[in-house]
Amino acid sequence: MHCVRSSYLNLRNRNNLPRQWLFLLWMQKNLRQGDIRLTTSVIGKIEPSDVVYIYPKAAGDVTEVNVKAGDIVTKGQVLCNIDTKQVESAKNTMDSAALTLRQAQEELSRQQLLYAGGGLSDQQYSQYQNAVSSAQINYDQAKYNYETQLEYSQITAPMEGLVEICNVENYDNVSQGNLIFVISGQGSRVVSFSTTERIRGYLKEGDTIDVEKDGQTYEGTVYEVSTMADETTGLYKVKASVDADVVLPTGSEVKLYVTSEKAEGVMTIPVDAVYY
Repeated sequence: MHCVRSSYLNLRNRNNLPRQWLFLLWMQKNLRQGDIRLTTSVIGKIEPSDVVYIYPKAAGDVTEVNVKAGDIVTKGQVLCNIDTKQVESAKNTMDSAALTLRQAQEELSRQQLLYAGGGLSDQQYSQYQNAVSSAQINYDQAKYNYETQLEYSQITAPMEGLVEICNVENYDNVSQGNLIFVISGQGSRVVSFSTTERIRGYLKEGDTIDVEKDGQTYEGTVYEVSTMADETTGLYKVKASVDADVVLPTGSEVKLYVTSEKAEGVMTIPVDAVYY
């Protein structure tokens, strides 16, 4: 056996017992049933729990940028304005439809007097009513189109948070494929990392892991374990939440200690009693 140096010698000095007995006495004193876990370190990346990527909904020239990276924004705040070349045209169409609707309503009001006095047939009066209905439909469509174009030209924050990335400046020409802003929520941070299939088999939701950054150690809790390997790396993605009070920069790398092997309900002995 490669164990029991100090304990064995102490027992032998005090008692003149056979070696086999001394070993049995030591086993009785030190053996315990428990779990053995072997941890390994992996590198993870800090991510916000909520993040949105903002792309323009229409192409155009940027006329105004109101924020920069690092700014805190509120929901609905205008981040930038884009001249899509469609807003003015849509507004003119809406104004024209509004004028047509108002004229149709005024004409219907005048014809109501004739209709009430019997000077207008039901069919004739119905034509004026239909004209108002048609004008209302055209106005509603024109208004919706104008509001849509206005929304496309004003990029607003979909939630309160931190502007992580601002990829746009005044006079830039942008299209629907350009990522212009990234906003992260002000909630807790999560750490994302990838593991092999063997290590993934030891991880489950609710497990705690140690997160180390700049000499400080924090506790994280696994809440998502991927069941499908990444096509490129062949690794499985895992996410763990970190306490909301812990301030870790988004995108920074941290060292994690996760279980790589474990044995449960086995007989154990103190580590300092083993040599090899």
